[in-house]
Amino acid sequence: LKSRAGVLRMPPPRVQASPESSPRKDDDIPDKEVIPEKKAKVTGQGAKTGIDDDPAMVEAKRRLASSHQTFEQIAKENGVPQNVFLGYIKNELDNESNCLELPLTILILMSFSILAVFLLRQDEVYAVKEAIEFDIKENANFAWAHNFGHKGIFDVNSIADFWSWARLGFLPLVVQPAWYYSEGYSEALEAEVRKANSSYSEDMLPPSQWQFPGYDKPTPIKNDYLRLNRIVGGIRMSQEIAEKASPSECRFPTSIDRARMEAWLGKPCAPSDLATLTPERYDTEVFGRYTRTEWLLPEIDSLDELRRVLLDMEDGCAHSGAGGGQPSPTCRCEWCRSQSPGVPWVDERTQRA
Repeated sequence: LKSRAGVLRMPPPRVQASPESSPRKDDDIPDKEVIPEKKAKVTGQGAKTGIDDDPAMVEAKRRLASSHQTFEQIAKENGVPQNVFLGYIKNELDNESNCLELPLTILILMSFSILAVFLLRQDEVYAVKEAIEFDIKENANFAWAHNFGHKGIFDVNSIADFWSWARLGFLPLVVQPAWYYSEGYSEALEAEVRKANSSYSEDMLPPSQWQFPGYDKPTPIKNDYLRLNRIVGGIRMSQEIAEKASPSECRFPTSIDRARMEAWLGKPCAPSDLATLTPERYDTEVFGRYTRTEWLLPEIDSLDELRRVLLDMEDGCAHSGAGGGQPSPTCRCEWCRSQSPGVPWVDERTQRA
């Protein structure tokens, strides 16, 4: 072939030999036609840990992918590798052992459940504990107004509240020396007696104890609680205390004499970092802008004097005014005294105080 650039030479045609004329090599035979002379036998070597990495398994997978044979056909032709066979046997033995242990496990579980229910009786113990806890929470009240107690155990916020709760709420609830009747029973009985034109006396009131049939003692019996329970021994009152306080635990500013600060504090400090606050502003309540600032100084003024300051702040010194809406010079609210006319310290413009 000729072209403008020169002569183009084509490669000679490739001559392929016919299957009859070309010698046949073993490598040209497909894998599926290679038939081993004899089946692979299980050798005496130990089982390998990685079945997928075993050469026999890799060869079996390769032959399966190339010849589209199943594992069952390959196993019949080539045999089963030793590690695969041993792994199968071990798995079967483990499953059999687990199945044989299952009845014993069920027996142990049932035995524990029966002992827990019938011997420990945890359901009854829980019911009694819940009843006692509920009774103390709901019925041990103080701050009484007639027949209603306004506060309970969760309203105890001071030492005085604790003793009020213990004396007026807890003790009368747990220790009941007499049979209790409904509210206003004596007044209702007196009204019924007077309707019958009879004279009323306290001797007409029912007894404070009842002798029920089959009882050896009149009811309520001492140490009875919630009618069906008995207090064994008595009521134990105990407490937890903090570590001993010491003046050395107090932390004062280093720029001030420590002896003067201890004299000002007047008592030792507890060894604890809980709720430790500094006088700095970032440890106190944050306000966007401080206005109408007033100071109450308990160390200088008495309680009555502080109350008078609050009265002046509440009404803008109107009760002590000099007339004409002007606050008196003796007004204890500095901001109120500077206003003309005087107005209360908290008004409609107040957002937070």
